[in-house]
Amino acid sequence: MSEKFKKVMANSFLMAVLCIILGIVLLTKPEVSTSVLCDILAVILLVMGIVKIFTYLRGRKKGEESKDLALGLFAIVLAVLLFILPDKVSEVIPYALAVVLLYGGAEKIQDSLELKGNSMKYWWVPLAMGAAVLVLGVLVFVNPFSTVKGFMRFIGIALIVEGAAYLVTALMAKDTDNKDKKNKEEKDLKVTDTQMDTAAAKADEPEEEF
Repeated sequence: MSEKFKKVMANSFLMAVLCIILGIVLLTKPEVSTSVLCDILAVILLVMGIVKIFTYLRGRKKGEESKDLALGLFAIVLAVLLFILPDKVSEVIPYALAVVLLYGGAEKIQDSLELKGNSMKYWWVPLAMGAAVLVLGVLVFVNPFSTVKGFMRFIGIALIVEGAAYLVTALMAKDTDNKDKKNKEEKDLKVTDTQMDTAAAKADEPEEEF
């Protein structure tokens, strides 16, 4: 599997699991305490930060440039603040979740364009889901809900949608990589057959008499 698709799949599967877990918690337990919510969000940000830094270090060894280091450090700093200052940052939790949604939506749109560049037939699926997640992120910022529970349930649904978007992107990236492997194998097979035919033709040629 190519490094590009390994990166997409690893990030997508991990974020899908984390977003879906947090989404289910908020959807089923909208009255969850602020401290518990801070801990869950801090874990998500911490894992996200570690993954981004690891991705940056792995890419740096291969001469690749990216902004993953800055994103990773930023996520880890936020996670630490949520762990040690839950009371002071509790008011910004919805906005932090909105940032997670907006970042995830933008990332899905970028991934969909990469899938399009690799001739993936249904590249527009993660594009549409990414756009939907962006809209949900904006709604979380606006907060048009009259009750806290309703707001928390909405955030839960939004995170589940984002998790599903990550999962779809990962599966499509895997499918694209499998097709690339198959095309490469068929191309190599054709080259081998051509070489064998050429060798056989030369062997059948009559030797020149001197």
